[in-house]
Amino acid sequence: MYSKIFIIFGVSIALVACDQAPEKEARVKRAFQAFQFIKFPNDACSGGTRNGTCFTAEECTTKGGSGSGTCANGYGVCCVFALSCGGSTSYNVSYLVQGAVNKLNSPCQYTICQSNPAVCRIRFDFKAFSIASPNLAQVDEVGIGTDVGSGIGNCVVDSFAITTPGSKGSPVICGSNDGQHMIIDAGVKGTCLTATFLIGQVTTVARNWDIKVTQYDCGDINGGPAGCLQYFTGVSQSFASYNFPLAATKVTSTFTHLANQQYDICIRRESGFCFICYLPTLTPGVNTVINQNSFGLSVTDGNIAGDTDALSNANAGCSTDYLAIPGGNDRARTLQTFRIPTVLRVCGRHLNINNGAAESVSVCSRSAPFKLTFVTNNIELAFMSTDGTSKTAEIENFEAPGGSIGFQLTYTQLRCGTTA
Repeated sequence: MYSKIFIIFGVSIALVACDQAPEKEARVKRAFQAFQFIKFPNDACSGGTRNGTCFTAEECTTKGGSGSGTCANGYGVCCVFALSCGGSTSYNVSYLVQGAVNKLNSPCQYTICQSNPAVCRIRFDFKAFSIASPNLAQVDEVGIGTDVGSGIGNCVVDSFAITTPGSKGSPVICGSNDGQHMIIDAGVKGTCLTATFLIGQVTTVARNWDIKVTQYDCGDINGGPAGCLQYFTGVSQSFASYNFPLAATKVTSTFTHLANQQYDICIRRESGFCFICYLPTLTPGVNTVINQNSFGLSVTDGNIAGDTDALSNANAGCSTDYLAIPGGNDRARTLQTFRIPTVLRVCGRHLNINNGAAESVSVCSRSAPFKLTFVTNNIELAFMSTDGTSKTAEIENFEAPGGSIGFQLTYTQLRCGTTA
């Protein structure tokens, strides 16, 4: 799309009428040369605190946006579209905004239509995102745990999800997700995505969100590969499951991953790098729960009747909640020349390729493109014995590190030719 401006320079047509014929013709020609059309594309632009789309000032007002700085060499304004509940947009950059409130009409829906037929991916950056938490687990270092497994991780008060015709859409999420993001396949050409907040009747929870929506044309590498819900770039970065507070420096006993998650996390392989390794971002020793690192999914290999060790689990032992890493193995074997064709599943209480390990280690891969798949079911195993004094079954939230916290991992890419 383009905008046009009709520019009139400082020449008076009225003076032309007073000229004699030969000179009059020349003056008329010069007068019309003083009229120009300025045409500029409606591209993304940078405003004061938000990005927008470049339009004329009149177009911006007509379309319901607000000008924030100039663009197109001063001929346009950077038009910012900030939508409230019920709003709709078809621009390449827009925002879904809700200030802090305790009560809100539900559902709160936004419609995001493709800005042009070439759009393939639409990214949602959660600059701020806080709604009611899911049912929380409680990692119990010395007790037995409570039989509330069927509710742990479920979004029973508030929820958020994105749907799109002809495509998968997003999982249902809730809780605190500042700094997280989702990228959705645009689906059928010419259609619209729907972003929906379902808000419960609980009025003791403050809800607020500020979500930047960016549309990417097919072939734009910034949109990430098709089917990847999250996409990260750079040699090293941390990432986490939804509802894991990214700014946390300690893992507390109530960190809880969400139920019914199944999505791919993709990482761009940087030029000159052939390997990638993953390790929990937060380590034991400074946390409020003893030995609680930032990885805990499902039961541990040793977390069964009569065994109170919180250990790692892998492959066959990971059938409900886990991370799948194509070609995953320990660092030493990954750096060898042969490829590992299998997909490693890791779960339990430590990130480790082996069952029964009591510590987390780097799990690496040379399988490109770099990708992980995160899967959870709709129940956390939890059980309390009838006498309330002994553990008689697998319990995901018994003994730190807990199996219900989810994960925050840091990936580091290694240069091609790395041998140790």
